[in-house]
Amino acid sequence: MTSTSIGEYRVFFFFPEMTGNIFEGVLPPTIANAPEMTKLLISRNSFSGKVPDEICKLKKLVVLDLSSNQFSGELPKCVTSLKNLQTIDLQDNKLSGDFPSNVDSWIHLTELNASRN
Repeated sequence: MTSTSIGEYRVFFFFPEMTGNIFEGVLPPTIANAPEMTKLLISRNSFSGKVPDEICKLKKLVVLDLSSNQFSGELPKCVTSLKNLQTIDLQDNKLSGDFPSNVDSWIHLTELNASRN
């Protein structure tokens, strides 16, 4: 199994299951060091701050679950470049602003939850 460091965390490809832990702080830009990642499952933690633009470098993402954290601000506009996404869960954060307008690029998307922001 291949792994890489993302900030102070070690992530194992192809999908890190980091749900329901006590991780906190910002999601570091070094998330881009995991280009083979297919699922990012970090719900029910205490991550905060902006969702970094570097998340858009994870071109193989199929599932993006950032729910139940403290993310704030706008979702990066470049997230629409993640054309393989099937599931996006953003609920229970503090996200604000406009949702990216060109979501029609998500042709495989079957589930989107952005409630309670």
